[in-house]
Amino acid sequence: ASGVPVIGTCISGMKQIIDDGLSGIFVERNPENIAMVIEKIICNTGLLNTLKTGAIKHFYKNYHISQTADAYNNLYRKALTN
Repeated sequence: ASGVPVIGTCISGMKQIIDDGLSGIFVERNPENIAMVIEKIICNTGLLNTLKTGAIKHFYKNYHISQTADAYNNLYRKALTN
C-alpha cells in the first residue's frame, strides 16, 4: 500500500502477494541474488516506478478493505446457505 517494491522468494504464499515484475520481484534465496535485485531496482528508476505503481494497484485490487470485506461477506453467506 505504500508503494514499496517487494523482493521475495518463490514460496507458496508469496505467489499470491507478488505479481512478479509488476509489483515486486522474485529472487532465489541467497544474499548475492537479493543484493543484485536491490541494486537493479535502485539503479533503474523506470523499473522502480513500475514496481511502485504496480504494488499500489495490486494492493487496492486485491487487499483493500472493501475487497476483504466483500470476500468475508461472501464466505459467510456461503457458509450459512450450506
